[in-house]
Amino acid sequence: MIYYLGFYGNMDARFSSSPAADTVMQYVSDKLSGIDNTNIISPAISLTGRGGEFQLKRNLKYIVAPYKQGSNLFARKLSAIKRYYWTFRYFVKNLKQNDVLVVYHSLVLMPIVKLIKKRTRCKLILQICEIYGDVAENQKTVKKELEFFKLADSYIFSSELLEKRINTESKKFTVLYGTYRTEKKCEKLFTDNKIHVVYAGTLDPRKGGAAAAVAAAEYLNGDYFVHILGFGGKTEQENLMQVIKNIVPKTECLIKFEGCKKGKEYLEFIQSCDIGLSTQNPDAAFNATSFPSKILSYMANGLRVVSIKIPAIEISAIGNVINFYEKQTPQEIARAIKTVDFKEKYDGRELIAEMDRKFEKTLEQIIY
Repeated sequence: MIYYLGFYGNMDARFSSSPAADTVMQYVSDKLSGIDNTNIISPAISLTGRGGEFQLKRNLKYIVAPYKQGSNLFARKLSAIKRYYWTFRYFVKNLKQNDVLVVYHSLVLMPIVKLIKKRTRCKLILQICEIYGDVAENQKTVKKELEFFKLADSYIFSSELLEKRINTESKKFTVLYGTYRTEKKCEKLFTDNKIHVVYAGTLDPRKGGAAAAVAAAEYLNGDYFVHILGFGGKTEQENLMQVIKNIVPKTECLIKFEGCKKGKEYLEFIQSCDIGLSTQNPDAAFNATSFPSKILSYMANGLRVVSIKIPAIEISAIGNVINFYEKQTPQEIARAIKTVDFKEKYDGRELIAEMDRKFEKTLEQIIY
């Protein structure tokens, strides 16, 4: 039996989760269920009612904590305590020594996973997409994470550079940049003959991707339309809207914040665009090792990709099909966007399909 722990929302508006994490966890859970019976265990917040148990498909079950979000600060904190205690109790009751526990790395889950590993002595596989202490520029957190990672019996890393930094004991591993699933083609939403450019991801100012995408619009002409699909708090959304308001009078390029989209709505919108932007701050410590999974999402939906040139992407298996820029300035980002050649032969979906086949083989090797 395989258990997969993480804040998974099943692309369902009833549960609070990150669309990027949902996409990756959905993909990995599909692959795990092809190996053995798999239960996804999620302490995600239920927004409209209690959680429960859902049969997603044969061999794949989704179990979400039976607690809804509180209406005030005290109630929210109490809900969090209940959800984390429920998670611990679930595994103590159900997890057997011969079972496999795959964990999508989260800072708040680290103490729970430590206790579960100690109590059950199960095989632990950590899926590590980034070192969160690097994102927060907090070395104390980095130290805790690196120590925690040693508990794993094997790993799923998001980049080759992350593996080199963490896997000092040469344990079994596989690399998953993001989702290696090619999406079915959807009907285009836009018929205005503009080149539609999209940034899809976090609004977190520490990563800087959304604001950089908006700033680049100042140096694009009326042939372009820049869209921001983002998830973040109210303050982050308000700050981004102010940045857009400041840029709009300076350019003929259209700019719009589209909010957060999930599931079919997300796929339809993404596929209606032509270029996907991966515009995070290259000077941030996390970029030394983490791979932006949004790049795979863009490619799987047929988009060309414009990205900052960082080692994790440049040395990857898809580095040769990315349109890079080297300096994190609006002018350089805009220049890279304008140099995308739509006449050049390109099939991102075919490359993703090949990576999908390789991942299936290596995942089974680290599971058993």
